[in-house]
Amino acid sequence: MKTPRWFPALLLALMAGCAQIPTGELAQYRSATAEVQRAAEGILVDFALIKEASEAEQKRAEAEKAPPKGPAIFSTALEYSSVPQPDAIAVRRTALRTIDNFNNVLVTLAEGKSVEAVQEAAGGAIESANNFILAAGASAIPGLGAVVGVVKTLIAELERARLREEFDRAVRNGAPVIIRMLDLLIEERRDHIDLRAAAANLQQVKLVTAVNLQVQGVFSLVREHRAPASADSRQGLEDALNAALKPAERAFSSPLPVRLAYQADKPPFTSEHRVLAVQAISQIGERVAAINANTEQYERLRSALNSYGAMLRQMQDALRTLVAALDRPQSLEKVSENLLAIAFSLRKDVEAFREARKGAN
Repeated sequence: MKTPRWFPALLLALMAGCAQIPTGELAQYRSATAEVQRAAEGILVDFALIKEASEAEQKRAEAEKAPPKGPAIFSTALEYSSVPQPDAIAVRRTALRTIDNFNNVLVTLAEGKSVEAVQEAAGGAIESANNFILAAGASAIPGLGAVVGVVKTLIAELERARLREEFDRAVRNGAPVIIRMLDLLIEERRDHIDLRAAAANLQQVKLVTAVNLQVQGVFSLVREHRAPASADSRQGLEDALNAALKPAERAFSSPLPVRLAYQADKPPFTSEHRVLAVQAISQIGERVAAINANTEQYERLRSALNSYGAMLRQMQDALRTLVAALDRPQSLEKVSENLLAIAFSLRKDVEAFREARKGAN
């Protein structure tokens, strides 16, 4: 059988098309998305910590309101009496894992790998998606729980696919679902920031109240005495007090400087009184530092959540680029660099947040 004259040209065109697949960029992109997963974990860890602390505080408050009970002599605990339900953090983690594994299917298709390789990648995506369905379906998270139905449809398409074209169609149909999941993760940052804001507000009120009481104590200590005959330390104490308060001046309702004044008809101010005032001013300085650290840790967390949101938005853009790469090779270098830069910024914010928290507590 004679080979058609157009066949060599077609073969060369196909080979040229394959040669244009940016495998190096796709490998770089895989590395970038792995970094995204690691960076996102820092946000989820903190969300877990503040959520547990908030729930523990809520239980404690409810227990205080409850009427007193008699002593519990017999335990009512039963082993395996219920199946533990996935919490909000587990749902978010499985959502991110589902997104990552779906992304892996897309990359495998874009790389032009064999149907067997695509099937293996799809198997991982199906498994993580099933885990997400179990977690989101059993958890009281309206947003992510609402996409369980469409994720089931995506799984069904991937499970039915046997040919490359069928996988191609399934991931094209699935991309909007994954992009919607990313939208929901972006929206649900609000739960995290609300919990941190409540904790930071509580801590700020506690610290400012303590400082105000100590300032009042120093003020009263001086006011309840008259000037000593010699070695008057009032001005030095006043200067030290205002210097201690100055770094957190914005947190106080009364303007600086604070003025200390004696009363003529009182006992004299002694060296012992001075020692007490110096100790109080030292403690005020420590609490003022904690006030600023509390503000810093909250702003760092807010910055981290902003970076997290930007990273998820960038992932949406990356998915769209990958879908386009199924039709023709796309440059992923800029996408990868952006993801790496945002992931680095996020990790830096999370570390700074943790450091600031040490000084705030």
